[in-house]
Amino acid sequence: MLIHTEQGTGSDYCPSVSETLENIRPYLAERLFDFSEIISDCKYKNNLFILGGASKPGSMHLYNPDMAEYLIESVRKHFDYVICDTGSEIEHGMCLGALCSSEVIYQITSQSEIALKRFVWQQSLYSQLRLKIDKLIINKYSPKEVNSKELIAKRLGFNIDDIICVKYSNYGVSAEDYGRSILFYKDRAFSKSIALIVSDILQRSLSGDVRP
Repeated sequence: MLIHTEQGTGSDYCPSVSETLENIRPYLAERLFDFSEIISDCKYKNNLFILGGASKPGSMHLYNPDMAEYLIESVRKHFDYVICDTGSEIEHGMCLGALCSSEVIYQITSQSEIALKRFVWQQSLYSQLRLKIDKLIINKYSPKEVNSKELIAKRLGFNIDDIICVKYSNYGVSAEDYGRSILFYKDRAFSKSIALIVSDILQRSLSGDVRP
């Protein structure tokens, strides 16, 4: 199950996502989450379920970290894996609650100077919250950029083996225009990068780092 614990719905690349946090917020607030009633609306395809984020603008103050913790614990026992896309707004209650409830955290950044400076700015907050970043994912990675994998590892204090680079894809703009995942375009380099992330999750599960 994929849960978007963020301000946006997360439907940019999955237009058919129908259930959102906004719809179930009253149930989370009152701790009346009915799994069988709500989860059927989250089915995307096959064995993949997606819950969209807080779709209503300006609703950030209506959510708190306890609601995210309650939601994750309510669905965890029903799925092999629960993945939360927490977005970039750590001050959002659902984002913060999901991070604190997660067993493994993958932080996503890019090679841009703005993104790297924001990561450094957030590190002190992560430290205060005692959040451990298990893997750093560099999105839209290009070896031609100034901020290489090695340089980013040094700047942000990561071991090189704890960094996964998701290769830049020329299909990115088209994917946004048509609301499709880049995987739809069968970009070999991109697909290989995603496979590395999947493999890391599976290995952690087998080693007991992630509860099945």
